[in-house]
Amino acid sequence: MGRRQINRRRLRAREARPNKKFDHDEYDKSLMIILEHTATEYKRTAIDIPASQKSNLKTYLWLSSLLIAAELSIFKALLEKKVEIPFFQKSAGPWFYIFAIVSLGMSAVCFFLGVDSMRGRKPKYLPFGDPMSWADKAYADAEGENALVKTQTSVIGALSYAISESCAIVNILGIKLRIMSVTLLVSLVFFALAIVSYAWF
Repeated sequence: MGRRQINRRRLRAREARPNKKFDHDEYDKSLMIILEHTATEYKRTAIDIPASQKSNLKTYLWLSSLLIAAELSIFKALLEKKVEIPFFQKSAGPWFYIFAIVSLGMSAVCFFLGVDSMRGRKPKYLPFGDPMSWADKAYADAEGENALVKTQTSVIGALSYAISESCAIVNILGIKLRIMSVTLLVSLVFFALAIVSYAWF
């Protein structure tokens, strides 16, 4: 939401209440409250949530790589009959290969999706850009009326746009993280099925 949109909304609000006196002090106080909440929301969407997602992403990458190593090691030991357990001293059936391939495939999908997410993170949008340009704008606005209101609405508009950009990035990564969690669960299930099918089928 830009400054022009905020001004248009402000004018429509005035037109909707033509018989009421406009209270500039109350409006300034309201803008300060909106500005504080907008800044808090920007911090949440641009800093707090991405930090949590990055932590989850690293965890999923570590789990997928660990699962791939464990699956390869155990499957290799079973096929070479190095497991000294009677149930596993036999040749693998077709179901074992099917379950093993699906299990490894899901782990690999999770790993490569995680690597791609780490590589493809978009740069953060800076809501204020060059601080000096904002200082120059504030100086220019000070020559007219309602300089504080103009600055507040400009900052709210910049933060609002930055929140929208951050939400788009957060939503994309959130979808990838959900896919990664599902692939890890599927991999674990088929890993267990592969072991069971080797022993009983």
